[in-house]
Amino acid sequence: MERTINVYSGKGNRERRLIKDEIKTVLKKSRYCFFASHNFEVIFAELKEDTLGLAYPQEELILLSSKLLNAEHATIRNIALHEVAHIIEYRSTDSSGHGPEFRRICSDLGIDEDYSRARVDMAKHDRLVDRISKLEALSHSPFSEEAASAMMKIRQLTAQYGIDVDKDGEDRICSTVLLVTKRYSTKANLLVNIVRELTGIYIVLDHKQDGIHVTAYGSYETLEVAAYLYDSLQYRMDFELKMLKKANPGAFRGTAATNGFYQGVLEAIIRRKEETQEDITAGKELVIAQNRYEELAQKYYFDDLGLKLSHRKGGSFRYDPSSLEAGRDYGKDLDTRPGIKNESTLFLE
Repeated sequence: MERTINVYSGKGNRERRLIKDEIKTVLKKSRYCFFASHNFEVIFAELKEDTLGLAYPQEELILLSSKLLNAEHATIRNIALHEVAHIIEYRSTDSSGHGPEFRRICSDLGIDEDYSRARVDMAKHDRLVDRISKLEALSHSPFSEEAASAMMKIRQLTAQYGIDVDKDGEDRICSTVLLVTKRYSTKANLLVNIVRELTGIYIVLDHKQDGIHVTAYGSYETLEVAAYLYDSLQYRMDFELKMLKKANPGAFRGTAATNGFYQGVLEAIIRRKEETQEDITAGKELVIAQNRYEELAQKYYFDDLGLKLSHRKGGSFRYDPSSLEAGRDYGKDLDTRPGIKNESTLFLE
């Protein structure tokens, strides 16, 4: 399952609202005014390095690279309109590319010719942002001359290149959908809780038209690890159950056995965390991280949409005692590290 990691922050939300309003304004003044009543959703996301925007015509969704949060507004606007042009062409012809029809739409929408391929030199841009960030640190120097010089250079660079550094960067919250399902099974819920215990992600169930979206909130690095664990642990635990069934014909059968095994793994992981909390406590750090993720999700996502977080209590379920014990044994020695590049947010022995 390919997942996109969305990014929310104070500046990002302000930019999103501004871009959405400008899209409507541009469309109203164009020959495509009937599209002005459509609700184009704009979201900043972590995209591949050379991708600055993506359009999803069916959903009328536009993804913009989170790198653009430090770009000047005109750049973001033109790339967003570029993606709108893709959606208009697709809705008109059932296909989209960068041919004559697409270029004509771009011209009708007033998109600068330089942006017809929606590319800017982000490598140079990133170097400038990095330089400004270092100058920002120097601007707090106890040596007044050094601090003043750094501030002067920051003003010069931001004015010369039109760079507005995202000062909300530290307060960003990212989200990704771990699972879309018509029925949120006990097995899925237990797997999500296993990953949550290991990484500290914050989980929300979104009920949408196509089913229940199990959405995880956290830092970008944490969500990368969580997505990897969700897929890899499910495969590994299901394989272990298959081996148990093969070794014990007639045992470990049905939903109760699966639920019991997953519950046993969850209990073992919680026990391992409790045993380490006397030391400088990975468990407590994960609780703090999860509370922080919940706070930022409420501030930058739910409040922005006028929504409220709701918490539901988990219900009871049937499980097989022998499977529960087998899961506990498996969870005691479960190694989550293979394939993970960043372990800083994980509880690991």
